[in-house]
Amino acid sequence: METYYDSQLVIGPYESAHFSPAEITSRIEAYVQTVPTRRLIIWNSQGDRWFEQVIELCSRNHIEPYLWYPVLADRMDRRIPLEDEQARSATLQTGYGKLGCWEGFVGNDENFLFHCPEHSIDIDSIGYEIETTLSRFGFAGVFLDRIRYPSPANGLEMVFSCFCDRCLNNGYEKQRTIAEHALEALIEYSLQGREVDWATFVSECNLGDLMDRRSKAITKIVMSIGNSLDRSKYAMGLDLLSPALASLVGQSYKELAQNCDWIKAMTYVKAIGPAGLPLEALSMVKGLQQLHPRITQDQASRLTESLLGLPRLSMQGLTAQQGFPVGVLQAEIERAQVGADPGVAVIPGIELVDHPVFPTKVPFDEARLMIDVIKKMNSGVITCWNLLYIPPENYRYLAEYEGVGRS
Repeated sequence: METYYDSQLVIGPYESAHFSPAEITSRIEAYVQTVPTRRLIIWNSQGDRWFEQVIELCSRNHIEPYLWYPVLADRMDRRIPLEDEQARSATLQTGYGKLGCWEGFVGNDENFLFHCPEHSIDIDSIGYEIETTLSRFGFAGVFLDRIRYPSPANGLEMVFSCFCDRCLNNGYEKQRTIAEHALEALIEYSLQGREVDWATFVSECNLGDLMDRRSKAITKIVMSIGNSLDRSKYAMGLDLLSPALASLVGQSYKELAQNCDWIKAMTYVKAIGPAGLPLEALSMVKGLQQLHPRITQDQASRLTESLLGLPRLSMQGLTAQQGFPVGVLQAEIERAQVGADPGVAVIPGIELVDHPVFPTKVPFDEARLMIDVIKKMNSGVITCWNLLYIPPENYRYLAEYEGVGRS
């Protein structure tokens, strides 16, 4: 059986500043000549010539090029300029909360600020831009990213959004009050040592209507973008947070699987960056501690692990950027595959990078363990999140394997 893998490529301001065009091209060529690549997901903000050049490279190597399109968050080439376009928490904070917010947003090419999914997104314009770009450059399809609400890395308060002015004008003040009470409940649960999963917490705190509204808003966006495209010509993939986090940001694998051709699960167990399980869990722990001075690190860790369905957190390991063990990777892949429609491929994404901006450096020994999990599960894989920073020893080990089927 032939072995196929997918990968992601970013050519943004940082890459243009630190690599020559020849270096970028040579790194891509070296990767695809070594790894039997099926799809290449491309995010480019540095001019049309890069689309033309990379897609021509894909054509020569029989690779399907996909346009990587962030929908709800700011982009390297497009900021969210107006505060009233941004999601707002139940405590009426816009952009970022104060509780456990990651300090790494400052100084990056992206701020990870999110539009209100219900009121500040122009689906018609997005659909037109995507289809025009797909047609112009010869893409095989589109890969939708940032189709979610803010995560704990944006601040624990932002998990309970959106309550922008237009949302409140639509009659969601009662939901806002309930969400404020949910923050208070997190204090009680922590101090009492209660351990509940997210679904139980949502039920006990009467958050069902808010969470259902958020999930429907995200699904509607994906469905509307899909309907605006010629699906007989273009496929559509989705970038979803790992199952431990997906429910917190309005993503339902089951609902979204009905509106796409394939799903990438961000099963990042080492990444110190937004959507990475280590950073998101750590942000949640810190956020809980900042909610009340009596909440200990152990209490916050226990509640976080139960809400997210993760094993006992090692704060020392997380803060030392060691991440979670590979057993969590396997468990999250299984959760993702069970949660989606069986007719839609769910492909895990694993971070194999030595990244200079996000402090995520995956040495060969850890990469080998993650790749071994993929082999054991006979799963496809998407190497993340920028092949330019994947060390050759990591992707060479990936390429040694046979038997990973097309998903």
